[in-house]
Amino acid sequence: MMTFGLIAIGASARARSETVGLMVPTVVWLVLTFVWPALTGNILPTAAINPISALAPAPQSTIFDLSAMLLGPFSLAEAYKYLGAELMGYLPDGLPPRGPVPPLVVMMLFAAGSGLYALRGCLKLDMTKGGPDA
Repeated sequence: MMTFGLIAIGASARARSETVGLMVPTVVWLVLTFVWPALTGNILPTAAINPISALAPAPQSTIFDLSAMLLGPFSLAEAYKYLGAELMGYLPDGLPPRGPVPPLVVMMLFAAGSGLYALRGCLKLDMTKGGPDA
């Protein structure tokens, strides 16, 4: 929640109207909460049927290979699937992880980026008499 609050601070400080300042963090939250998990949650076609079979190699198809390569490193659902399979002991031997970026690192980078965005927005405010932000 702090991350979206920082995005709201940065957007309200940088936007020219109040409406845009309120809509930017709302749209970012909606995309990251609903759209992104829907896109990256079932990269493989078997994931919706059986979560254990989702750990098996994907069928040879260009679209599945491309989506797993592009979206796999940023998919929290894939990372949690692998973590759960590894902790429960049913991860197949020799299966490499789908994404090189752990979910915690992605969340920390997102939080740091939103903090910098809020700081930059607050530093650029012009509160002098007659300024656009006064």
